[in-house]
Amino acid sequence: MARLFRKEVRLLDMRPGTNTQLLKEIMESRINVLLAQPSTLLAIIKIMEENGLSLSLKTVITTGENLTPAMRKRIQDTFHCEVYDQYSTVELGNIAWECPTHTAYHINADSVVLELKNPRRVGRSTVEGEALGTCLYRHATPVIRYLTGDVVRQRNDECPCGRGLPLLESVEGRLVDFIVAKDGSFISPYVLATVLQNIVGIKQFKIVQRRDYAIEVQTIAADKADLEKVALAIESTLTPLTRGLQIKVLFTDSIEVKGAKFRLVESQVPK
Repeated sequence: MARLFRKEVRLLDMRPGTNTQLLKEIMESRINVLLAQPSTLLAIIKIMEENGLSLSLKTVITTGENLTPAMRKRIQDTFHCEVYDQYSTVELGNIAWECPTHTAYHINADSVVLELKNPRRVGRSTVEGEALGTCLYRHATPVIRYLTGDVVRQRNDECPCGRGLPLLESVEGRLVDFIVAKDGSFISPYVLATVLQNIVGIKQFKIVQRRDYAIEVQTIAADKADLEKVALAIESTLTPLTRGLQIKVLFTDSIEVKGAKFRLVESQVPK
């Protein structure tokens, strides 16, 4: 996480188990801007809610993980500010970013060339495929047509903001995180996450596909939620989208984060 403090950018400790100390540093400093992964921000928000704390910021920038509309709203409501998402990788740097209209992501065409592998049209002006990136400023260690492993949607359109940069409509998710149907086809993790976030009574969730193709929805229920109704809502919502795969709802008090990034959808089916 980076913080903008008196026109200076500093890094804060984001290792697992440091969220309480991280929040203390944020509260004690006059911070205007936070740059962090959505899962880190949600962990901080949980601590704030448990301790009755509040904090107002000028801007929050998210990166490194898929930002769902529900995550965006919760971050906005907690920090009382606009949230801007960006798409980047270690190898290619900052690839695309949101402008104030939030229409789409502007691709940094002056520093990266973004192509699609196995493209397919999914709309009048939208094409989906695996992202291939070429970095235009790494001369000592060139990165040419690097396969990021992300499935993205490019949009042949213009943004109302007037910038002439090409547009990235969305980052659908990593290819390895797509749910696999028994016929070998893929189900978009973005679609599943979007419908789940609209179910009343869910505070947080994670979708895990086991090696036998069954889908497990790890769920943290909201306070005083009717668990039976929430489970039925999850099953009835996902069933039409998961092509006959078995669905199991597992209620829990916490969801484990493995590694540096929180994977909202994880498939353990070999690909």
